[in-house]
Amino acid sequence: MIPETKNTQIWRVLCQLVIICLFINPITLYLLTRCLLLSFIVPFILFLICLFLSKRPFFSRVQLYFLNIVVIIGVFYHAELIFRTSFQEKDIPNLYEIRGKYYFNKPYLRENIIDEEYSSSYITNKQGFRISAAENPDNCIDTCDWLFLGDSFTQGAQVDYSDLFTTKAYRYFPDKIILNAGISGYSIADALNYYVSEGYKLKPSKVFLQLCIFNDFMNVTENQAGITEYLMQYSRLYGYLFYNAHYANPADLPLGRWTEPFYPTEENNKDYNIFYKKISPQKKEDVENLIHYLSTFKKETSKNHADLCILLIPTKEQISYKYYKEVIDSFGIDEANLDMGYPNRLIDSLSHMLNFELIDLYNPFRKDTFFPFFRNDEHLNSHGHTIIAELILQAYKKESNLYRYLTTGNNGDRYPTLFNNGRTLLFQTSISGCFQVATSDTSFHSLEILTRTPLEKIHPVMSNDNRWISYTQGDQEKGNTKVILQDYNTGSTRYVTEDEFEYGSIPFFSPDNRYLAYASWFNLNGISTNPVITLYNIETREKNVISDDLYESWRPIFHPEESIVYYISKEFQDDFSIVSQNLQTGEKKIVLKTGYNIWDPAISPNGHFIVFAGYKDQNWDLFLLRLHDRRLVQLTATTGDEWDPSFGNSENDIWFSGRFGSNNGIYRLTR
Repeated sequence: MIPETKNTQIWRVLCQLVIICLFINPITLYLLTRCLLLSFIVPFILFLICLFLSKRPFFSRVQLYFLNIVVIIGVFYHAELIFRTSFQEKDIPNLYEIRGKYYFNKPYLRENIIDEEYSSSYITNKQGFRISAAENPDNCIDTCDWLFLGDSFTQGAQVDYSDLFTTKAYRYFPDKIILNAGISGYSIADALNYYVSEGYKLKPSKVFLQLCIFNDFMNVTENQAGITEYLMQYSRLYGYLFYNAHYANPADLPLGRWTEPFYPTEENNKDYNIFYKKISPQKKEDVENLIHYLSTFKKETSKNHADLCILLIPTKEQISYKYYKEVIDSFGIDEANLDMGYPNRLIDSLSHMLNFELIDLYNPFRKDTFFPFFRNDEHLNSHGHTIIAELILQAYKKESNLYRYLTTGNNGDRYPTLFNNGRTLLFQTSISGCFQVATSDTSFHSLEILTRTPLEKIHPVMSNDNRWISYTQGDQEKGNTKVILQDYNTGSTRYVTEDEFEYGSIPFFSPDNRYLAYASWFNLNGISTNPVITLYNIETREKNVISDDLYESWRPIFHPEESIVYYISKEFQDDFSIVSQNLQTGEKKIVLKTGYNIWDPAISPNGHFIVFAGYKDQNWDLFLLRLHDRRLVQLTATTGDEWDPSFGNSENDIWFSGRFGSNNGIYRLTR
């Protein structure tokens, strides 16, 4: 063996470094990973390894293996990069991430799912829960009342968020936080693993587990994530190749659709078809495992003081003779070998034995005028979701109707007030991520946006003569908001807080329409003064501060008949309390002090009651104060947040806004 010269060694090392740079270099790594730090660290480490091996001749074989591995990795990741950049139309979206023994939605998804029969948007928040397009994905859901678990029939990726049966059920139960945690492909074991790992932490009082006879009675085992699942999660190229190799196009299936649990062969029907009377050890084991997991599910929910309810979804063949006849004729199945009611009877008997609730969709689906499934796709259409929501209402009707949910979408609608003799509602709503002032009839059938500018407009209020609208405009987060006065008829506007350094928010008109009260403050060199209550004469534009600037004061409201202004202040305790001030005598009184913060006070048309939002027990609820004897009543006690209350035409009619998990909007409570 001829020894290498020093120059030869240098050239060999340089060639190896060039190979590494060609196959794994910072530029392509950054394009693939979008991580600048990783893009430089990986090549640098590889260079160091290369230099280390080159100085040790006895590692020459290791050095050869090392370069081969670098080349192979480089080829694969460049192929991944080419696929992602040049063949995006072939990309099969991977919606999920592996979490130990189960998987869940990836956070911050924004996918459009398109098929011949449907198209939908699929959006998730930072936790992976599905939300509407108008919802802020950074909002977290830490608790819920009802938790829905299941596979793709609960996930409902084929319909928009508004058409999910969980979203539709919320309209019947607006005081509940209803959370949909359905994931495509979930077995009962996956759902159980999710619940015992994460779901129980949400403290639901009811857990709804959806089972479908289509595929939940076969292969009832715990899935373990392997190399294939991890490659699917991180490689789009592998996902494309694997999907096309292992999943048939429905158009290529014998009947042009999925037909589980029916199969063309006797053996497969004996093993996997729960309707097929003949059984095998495989089917027997699946049924035993199903009973075991249901029993374990019941024990786990009971341990966490939650009720368990099973939603049982039938197959197309159970509710449609057309689809039933199609499979038995095409697959040559003898009807005498089928018992189409067996799985339903099995779950019904288990519901009595294990003491869980059951909502069986078999009869409701079969009797309904409209078909609940897509024609070719095996999943539920919008009408199918509607039927499930209505059955949930029938089953738990006693728990509904605390108040009505009026908003038609989760657009962050807030600050409702009535005008035009109680026939029209004024409120703020989100348009393209920006709040604007809107009006509607009280049934939300005639929405009209009054303002359309890039600046956020919030806290709208109408004068009693319907001439003026006032609202807050600007950046709430930075406290740079101005109070605007707008002529309702002409649309002309003026700044109430016209000074460059004066800011304000949450205005309110006096009963005689002469004054506007609001909280105002000054911001000089980044330092803000405490907000004070300011009265603004609409005609003369004169201003008068009525509260002490040593303390924070907000949310002024006028008594409808007396010369009194109520507002919240920290003058008398660390939390906000309600204070009254007589505008004629200047007398100030404490109206209500509590052990929690008070916000959003509103006064009844007769001046006898104040309704407000109180942050009691780490949660915003509504409270009603009777002024003449200071009697306080808590109106709501939910896991969601209710706030921004206002009265309708009487003290018994209360409008407010709220947030319940991923659902929000405007509500009406009639006492």
